[in-house]
Amino acid sequence: MATTLQGKRIAILVAAGADVVEDEVAIDGNLISSRSPGDLPAFCRAIVEQSATPQGSGS
Repeated sequence: MATTLQGKRIAILVAAGADVVEDEVAIDGNLISSRSPGDLPAFCRAIVEQSATPQGSGS
């Protein structure tokens, strides 16, 4: 699994080799992650916003 996320910018999974950020939500291509259940409102907004964005024009 480490090679799957290595170099990706996410909010979780330090052990998987990802670049961890202290943001409510991290978006890297088609990966959307958050730090904890407390970030759920922001996480849900990000999913809705990314779903409404045509492919290829997202973050």
